[in-house]
Amino acid sequence: MCPKTAYLRTAIVLLILAFFLFFIFVALGAGLYAAYSDFKGMIIPNELSLIILAVFCAYAALINFSGNEFIVSVPSHIIGGVAMFVITFFAFMAKMMGGGDAKIMSAYAFWFGLKGIVAFVFYTALFGAVVGLVALYLKKNKPVQSPKDGSWIQRVQAGESAIPYGIPIFIGALLSFLKLGYFSAEYLKSLL
Repeated sequence: MCPKTAYLRTAIVLLILAFFLFFIFVALGAGLYAAYSDFKGMIIPNELSLIILAVFCAYAALINFSGNEFIVSVPSHIIGGVAMFVITFFAFMAKMMGGGDAKIMSAYAFWFGLKGIVAFVFYTALFGAVVGLVALYLKKNKPVQSPKDGSWIQRVQAGESAIPYGIPIFIGALLSFLKLGYFSAEYLKSLL
């Protein structure tokens, strides 16, 4: 192989790898912003769920284009996302969680598929319990003086039973990306 061809091939491989990582970081960035938005005002904008889902679709298309065997697991990812949507839709209808929480969990479930959905739900529930304990502490002790109007802290200290589930959803997603090996050298190498 001539040096120019080797350089071109290396550049293409690095560009594809950069796109893979870009899509993952965009999905995580949207989740981080959702956590912040939920903390500040108990709202997760719909656009963030759409961004997470859109970058998953781009990621899946790029993997398929690169010749990776990801396409074999596409049904698992679709079933995982749809199953999460159905479950969280009923949780929303039962007023157990907010609509933004349901949508963003469903969007992330597409990333994790059936293989990672249990871990995602576990991590999210675990950190949801931690945030719930913080909420109980805030509600009982009211330690924050003059919290911002409309913020989660203000609502909880006023007696509401509100939890910004965007925070544990983001943490659950981050830990799931790590557990599933999205950042491992073996996984990244398999993409190329």
